[in-house]
Amino acid sequence: MINRVAFILCSLFVYLLFAVGFLLLIKGADWLIEGAADIARKFRIPEIVIGLTVVAFGTSAPELAVNIIASVNGNNGLAIGNIVGSNIANILLILGVSGTITSLSVQKNTVWREIPFSLFAALLLGFLVNDQISGGKNNLTEELPEADDARPMWKSVSMLLIGLAGLVIGGQWIVDGAVSLARLFGYSESFVGFTIVAIGTSLPELATAVVAVRKGNTDLAIGNVIGSNIFNTFW
Repeated sequence: MINRVAFILCSLFVYLLFAVGFLLLIKGADWLIEGAADIARKFRIPEIVIGLTVVAFGTSAPELAVNIIASVNGNNGLAIGNIVGSNIANILLILGVSGTITSLSVQKNTVWREIPFSLFAALLLGFLVNDQISGGKNNLTEELPEADDARPMWKSVSMLLIGLAGLVIGGQWIVDGAVSLARLFGYSESFVGFTIVAIGTSLPELATAVVAVRKGNTDLAIGNVIGSNIFNTFW
């Protein structure tokens, strides 16, 4: 009886962790997009560039944290599984969901430069995974015009940083909840790394992409996915 009560309490705590994590993800993604879009407008920087750099690195922070912890603990299979699973989720899940919301337009330069570099990163990852196993429509978009009623720079930067913090904390709480739930039901760590952890750490990219496409910032969503895959592989 006591064990059953403890199991129920643990399950409720995990579900609560999921709920709070999702709230942080959604709000963090909203603020991140607002701040990034404002900065892009102020400096007349295409949103694809912001997506490939600041947003991609920030939303990849959960994967980076999990991979560092796993590597330090000697769980290389968990780290590689998280990288592979996250990259697959970025391409199939995030772009798929974004494409159902609106048609995705992409700059011509992205097709000839960023995407080939991302494919190179995928090939390199395949080589590393093999070594680990054997050892053990095209539319052009213009640059953003500078908004007349843009908020002050310090507010834009603050929103971007707070949004990044919300994404990282929310993503980590969801991963913690997923791992705890997996352990309650007796799943292996390798399975958790390739599925639950990979999907959980990809939720910031998904939340950011959904908010971006709903606001009409398709370049930011595509750049986020490409940049995140590059960061996941090389970092």
